[in-house]
Amino acid sequence: MSQLIAGAVGGVVASFVSAIVAFIVARRNADAAESRLRIELQQAESRLRQEFAMESSLEVAVKTLMSKGYALRSFSLIRFHLRGFDDDTLRQLLIRSGCICFTVIDRVEYWGLLSENEHILMDREARERRGIKIYDLADEDELGDEDPDGGAA
Repeated sequence: MSQLIAGAVGGVVASFVSAIVAFIVARRNADAAESRLRIELQQAESRLRQEFAMESSLEVAVKTLMSKGYALRSFSLIRFHLRGFDDDTLRQLLIRSGCICFTVIDRVEYWGLLSENEHILMDREARERRGIKIYDLADEDELGDEDPDGGAA
């Protein structure tokens, strides 16, 4: 009978020790996982901050480029000054920066800040008197060779 009690006590002690070891290992694994997640979260936050700062800087650059002297600038001129973007990404950046697109003179794509060009959108007759023609989708008229940027794009 004493062997049976000793065996039972030994089994209980072994189970208890095993449970404590399992708890300690699980706790360390959880701490390690939490630490990894915290590091990943900090890295993701840092990347997002950098992306936001870059995007914000680009928007400021676009607004500065678009507000210096000319109401409209050709897309090729903008692409020349803001290199490293494919055309659609650059168009999205222009839109986020408050620009709108016009098709002027031989169907060339021109962009300008909405705040600088609201008058163009609101007064079509005055616009045509000044020699600026903004095409409708079905319009096929073409104007002369003058460039709103003041030179070749």
